[in-house]
Parts: sequence; structure tokens; C-alpha cells
Amino acid sequence: MERKEIDLREGTLILRLQDLKRRSATLFKADLKDGKLYVRKRGKKLEILHEINKVPTNVEVDLSQVDIDEIEELAITWNVFTRKFCLYLNGEKLAETELSYWESPSYIA
Repeated sequence: MERKEIDLREGTLILRLQDLKRRSATLFKADLKDGKLYVRKRGKKLEILHEINKVPTNVEVDLSQVDIDEIEELAITWNVFTRKFCLYLNGEKLAETELSYWESPSYIA
């Protein structure tokens, strides 16, 4: 598997998921020199941490209205220049929010 460097300023992360039925799971974790990017499932919530230059943005998405068995692909996009963050499930946008580095957490649903 080819390893690519993640640009925390802007990018796209696509995760192909096999099973989201587990109560808690870390779906993606990257600890980099300039920051972090984590995607975790806790119960019926999806938690995403985007941190750049030691300033975090936390995003929490409620999945209680989503059929977990139908989720095959999760994608997130971020851009610190436009301050935009989006979450897609199976190619359809589920949520969009503004990245806010001074307010934590930022909730979207």
C-alpha cells in the first residue's frame, strides 16, 4: 500500500468501511508534525478531530438517523483557506460546516 502524506490545510480522506456495528472504533488516525486528523465512532456518533498548529476543530455527527448497515464509504473534505468541512456517506453529502479554530466543539448534523 502506498503511503501518502496528508495535507492538513486542505484535502480529502476516503475510508472504505466494512463494519460500523461496533460500538466504538478508531476509523482513521494520523499524528503529523503540524497536527492531527482522527475519525472515530463512539456509539451512534461519529467524531472527527482536525488539528493544525496545535489548534483543534472537533466535529461530531449524529448517525442515529442513518442505517449503519448501508454505509460502505465515508469521505471527509476540508479546506482551511475557505474554512469548509464536509462529510459524505456513500457519495452523498451528509453534513457541511465551517471550520472554526477558536470554538470547540463545532457540532453538525
